[in-house]
Amino acid sequence: MDDIKRFVENSTITLPANWSTIWHEHIHANYLAVSVVPETNIVENNTQTPTLTLVNVLSNIGGQTGLWIGISFLSIMEVIEMLYRLIRYEYNVQYKEDNI
Repeated sequence: MDDIKRFVENSTITLPANWSTIWHEHIHANYLAVSVVPETNIVENNTQTPTLTLVNVLSNIGGQTGLWIGISFLSIMEVIEMLYRLIRYEYNVQYKEDNI
């Protein structure tokens, strides 16, 4: 009770004129004390771990890309092969024209 009395006297709360004689009854009638205690001493630790690895993320991105815009690894390789053949054809045509 003495701690509560000191707290009230040091705060900006207005006190009754006869505070020094009725402080004990005034605190019981007008103030509330709350005690917070733990229900148990058991501590729960929640940890989160990712379910997707980097490989899974890249695979999902590639799969979605293939579905939405129609590009697959084989399609890209076919485009590269086509460019290679075009460049080789142009080189052979230029080489034959220069030697004629």
